[in-house]
Amino acid sequence: NIHPSLLPRHRGPSPVATAILEGDQVTGVTLMLLNERMDTGPLIAQTKYPLNGDETVDGLTEILFGLGGELLHESLPHWQSGELQALPQDDSLATVTRKLERADGLADWTLTAEELERRARAFTPWPGLFTDWNGSGVKLVEVRVLPTDSDGEDKGMVVATGDSAAPAAVVTAQGLLGLKTIQLEGRIAVAVGDFLRGAPGFIGSRL
Repeated sequence: NIHPSLLPRHRGPSPVATAILEGDQVTGVTLMLLNERMDTGPLIAQTKYPLNGDETVDGLTEILFGLGGELLHESLPHWQSGELQALPQDDSLATVTRKLERADGLADWTLTAEELERRARAFTPWPGLFTDWNGSGVKLVEVRVLPTDSDGEDKGMVVATGDSAAPAAVVTAQGLLGLKTIQLEGRIAVAVGDFLRGAPGFIGSRL
């Protein structure tokens, strides 16, 4: 089996998303033998992949399985010849991921801007990072972290930033979550600058 993490870290159903959520600086792929439990079989080979902090789960998944195919192609002849030996995993180092649910994408403004930005990338394309405005769902398609001296008292408040790329931001527990592209429920995604021209009341609202 090919597993998109460096086992025994991130066993289970969502290893790629979890690597992004936890801010890992490196991930990778593992070639392993199967046994009766999930992702606990002996390890045959691994390839590391450094993360630069802008990956989304769909893009990173594609990269990792490409690396996994290369690893399989390189390793099979050495496995068949007996040069490679499977080694047991160190269970003391194991971490286990869980299946993602739609509710995971609901923006929690008591988190930091950095944590929410990682969630936006980890939940692309599903379930996305989303919130509610004027009774409608709003998907936060592209976001960025903006530093601020705010103490986070107005968590969930939308403020103007003066940043052309992210002209609106949401106050979080620490930092501002800059909004670059959003999508109202039932509509197409638009740049926030364009959205504000049609909805100036968005600034000053609370999400």
